[in-house]
Parts: sequence; structure tokens; C-alpha cells
Amino acid sequence: MEYGAASLLPPLVAILLAILTRQVVLPLLFGVGVGAFILSPQDATWAEPISGLVIAIWNSVSDHDHLLALAFSLLLGAMVGVLEAGGAMEDLVTKVARRIKSRRGAQTMIATTGLAVFF
Repeated sequence: MEYGAASLLPPLVAILLAILTRQVVLPLLFGVGVGAFILSPQDATWAEPISGLVIAIWNSVSDHDHLLALAFSLLLGAMVGVLEAGGAMEDLVTKVARRIKSRRGAQTMIATTGLAVFF
């Protein structure tokens, strides 16, 4: 079955809602819901895509590897929150910003910081 342009609808809905609401989780849920409606059969009742969405979310949340990725993301976010609450992030940015003299230097600093956080 070819979905063509309809396959672009879920990410577009999620991106537009995220921009409009300035939130992330609810627009992502709506994007996944739109995808569930697109994947459901043409003659399906309104409850079938919703039950498919719930089953897909449950299967994803109950998967061991997905739980490990979720735990990593939550712990990384908690670490950044603690560093920010303690003032360490502002101090780090202030110290690093003194050394940046050009646009290329700023981009290099961003890339290096991203690599340092994840590796």
C-alpha cells in the first residue's frame, strides 16, 4: 500500500502543533494519532485507530531497549536540570563564551559540547 504525500502529514502536524503550542509531548502524541488514523483501514470505526495507537504505545513502553533509552534520556535531563539549578551551566557558558571570537568558534564549541555530553 502506497501512502505517498499522506505519510508527510503526521510529522507536519507534530511540528506545526509544537511551534504553535510551544510544547513537545502533546503535539508528538497528536502526530502519532494522525499516523494511526492514516494506517487504519478505510472502513474502520473511529475506535480502531485509537486502540491501535494505545497498543503501539504500550508495546513501545514495555520494550526493554526502549525503556533503557527512556531512562537514559530522563537521567540526562535530570543531570542538566541539577547543573542548571546549581548555576554550573551559567558559569560554564560564561567561561566558554569569553574564548569565542567568531561564528566558526561558536559552532565548534556547540559541536564539541554536544559530543562531550553524549560520549
